[in-house]
Amino acid sequence: MNISVIVPTYKRSELLKQCLVALTKQNRLPEEVLLIIHPEDKATTDFLENFRPENLNLRILTINVIGSIPAYNLGLSQAKGQIIVFTDDDASASLSWLEKIEAHFLSEPKLGGLGGRDNMFKDGKLIEGRKETVGKLQWFGRMIGNHHLGFGGPRLVDHLKGVNMSFRREAIDGLCFEKSLRGSGTIMFFELDFSLKVKQRNWQIIYDPNIIVDHYLGERPGLDKRDEFNPAVFTDNVYNETLIVLKHLSPMSRCFFIVWCLAVGTRDAPGFVQLLRFLPSQRGLILRKLLASYRGRWQGFKAWKKLNYKK
Repeated sequence: MNISVIVPTYKRSELLKQCLVALTKQNRLPEEVLLIIHPEDKATTDFLENFRPENLNLRILTINVIGSIPAYNLGLSQAKGQIIVFTDDDASASLSWLEKIEAHFLSEPKLGGLGGRDNMFKDGKLIEGRKETVGKLQWFGRMIGNHHLGFGGPRLVDHLKGVNMSFRREAIDGLCFEKSLRGSGTIMFFELDFSLKVKQRNWQIIYDPNIIVDHYLGERPGLDKRDEFNPAVFTDNVYNETLIVLKHLSPMSRCFFIVWCLAVGTRDAPGFVQLLRFLPSQRGLILRKLLASYRGRWQGFKAWKKLNYKK
């Protein structure tokens, strides 16, 4: 099967070099690598002028719009492979990465989407842990990620993670990543919507923690800075999650989701219970998070209602 790898990049040339070098060392080389760049990113264009891997069919696509979704959609529209693989410029694939991905698609004809573990490194240190439940959307709308902590064998999941995911072309024919999601550069939860669309077409989504990339958590573009609270970014992230989850839940589950969001919530999108939980340690910060969370929930709900009305 032919494999296309899509890598959006923006102002992270040193990490991009690691990413591309890892692709040149694959046991099973891709038929093409589509690198999505921005013309204003001079460090990346300068690096690429001198990067000439002999064993890598590198196609460079230029886009003028900032944001991960436009970049992913451009790559998706241009990819020629039977298997479309996505990764980030701050990730380095293990030697058997593409070899294992291809083996899964060859052995399982109903496999539509496949993901794996991303070993996350923060400040050079591996984030350790083990979680059995990965990539699930619970019946009342609570999303569980844990793709960086999964262990054991392959298992069916609901959604994948953008840094390490792949799809059968037949399963995603006619699909694109949701353009209405919000963000200043990195746009959160786009993988959730895309994965659920594939699953709704009765394709399997599988997570195999033995398909590994090392993820070095590069600095994000735009306003979204890791470990730094920004009300606008926080609201956008909650908006995206709310809109997507409401799109894919049953009517009864939507009601429970709304109540759960407002009453309980999560650490990343707190409701009233989370406010009480974190008030002693975060004080004013958790209040700001709660307001930004409620704002994102309300805006996401209104966007879903508008979308549903148009249908």
